[in-house]
Amino acid sequence: VLDVLPSGMLASFAGFAVLFLFVANLLRRRFAAVRRKPVIVVDGSNVMYWGGGAPSAERLSMVLDALMDAGFAPEIWFDANVGYKLGDEYAGPRQLERILPVPASSIRVVDKGTPADPELIRSAIGQGSRIITNDRYQDWRADFPILDDPRRLISGRFREGVPEFDLS
Repeated sequence: VLDVLPSGMLASFAGFAVLFLFVANLLRRRFAAVRRKPVIVVDGSNVMYWGGGAPSAERLSMVLDALMDAGFAPEIWFDANVGYKLGDEYAGPRQLERILPVPASSIRVVDKGTPADPELIRSAIGQGSRIITNDRYQDWRADFPILDDPRRLISGRFREGVPEFDLS
């Protein structure tokens, strides 16, 4: 079959094939790199209190930045009242993305009257993720025995204004 094709046509076909394979490989590596970032679930309603005192979007942002710098993709969960804790009105993902270093697609705010804890625990279990929080979820351990695994929950604090937690 190849001997009946004009040589220019064969060269064009070969060039196109090489270009196609090059672009396909480049895209595969780029999307593989994006997929490799492990999700880590953040109990935003807990972490915003790290460091003591009033809840702080600034301290929460510092924790999120540290997680992203460590190669994680944080998924942040809040109770419905987060806007009233950090400001003076309701805040959903779109409002919170303005004050946090993550997109709205990474922020979850549960409905009023729904506790965030079981939702974020289910999300972490479903994704095989760990949870950043100082909460031990005692009220939820009977429903989620996986929380007895000491590697599942990562506690933290601020030391000299810097977030500190063990991700190993």
